[in-house]
Amino acid sequence: MKEEKPDSENPQLIFTGIGIILVGIGLILIIPFIVIWAMNGLFTLHIQYTWMNWLYMVIIMGALKGSISKSK
Repeated sequence: MKEEKPDSENPQLIFTGIGIILVGIGLILIIPFIVIWAMNGLFTLHIQYTWMNWLYMVIIMGALKGSISKSK
């Protein structure tokens, strides 16, 4: 009978964990740009895609999330 390795030594589990972390980081980086793109398309605001505007959008999204979660 073949003995199975513990979870900490299973390479498939390690690669899955790394993949989930990388997808999460990618979403954190891209979602503010997607929101800026959507606002530009909807309201024709001509907001530039810069890292400073990305940071502003992260702050706005954090403030909105905080105000929505406290109102419940």
